[in-house]
Amino acid sequence: MLFINRNRYVMFAIKSLTLQLKRLLDESAANIEKDMTGIQAGIIAYINISSETGEVFQKDIEEEFNIRRSTATGILNSLEKNDMLKRESVSYDKRLKKLVLTEKSNLFCKKIRETLIADEKKLTENLTAEEIEFFLKIIAKMMKNIMY
Repeated sequence: MLFINRNRYVMFAIKSLTLQLKRLLDESAANIEKDMTGIQAGIIAYINISSETGEVFQKDIEEEFNIRRSTATGILNSLEKNDMLKRESVSYDKRLKKLVLTEKSNLFCKKIRETLIADEKKLTENLTAEEIEFFLKIIAKMMKNIMY
């Protein structure tokens, strides 16, 4: 049997970090609204911030969160079902539906932003600004290496 030292592989370290981050974000989101997930909270925050400067569409979510169309559709359908967002037609293209937050989700926006900031602070508390910048550059290079 081949033994793999998981501590020596970057991909296993990233996978472990990803799982821990998902748990943290899901727990934080559930503290805001019982059935909300971390990705849903992130999408609500993104729509809230981005809609200040323009319309937001599903394609924007797919690109910002690096998720497939089917994944974005599932998340957005769930948010719509839970009365957190609605899709509205735009006058200039019948195929497009902009994403609009509902009153219900707008009530959570401030708390979501505060929670995301707190989670980011917790994640990076022992890191310098230079280390964070270097880490982000490395992650960007790795993403570029494996992007389809």
